[in-house]
Amino acid sequence: MLRMGEESNEHGFSVDDEWSDIQERLKKVPYQMKLEIKEVLRQLAFPETTMLSPPPRKSTNQGSQEKSGYCEV
Repeated sequence: MLRMGEESNEHGFSVDDEWSDIQERLKKVPYQMKLEIKEVLRQLAFPETTMLSPPPRKSTNQGSQEKSGYCEV
């Protein structure tokens, strides 16, 4: 098993066991969880289509501003 921070040894590297476990889990989990797992797999497979920045902040000033009843000179 390769752990974070260990020397890499690409010879013999495989994710077959993990992939098999993911496929088995997909058969047993509720539909919503399947969608979430699929989304994470999509992000891993296609990182260029993943939003790399947080969504824009919602504006606190929507619509026109209230007008006060008087005008300053």
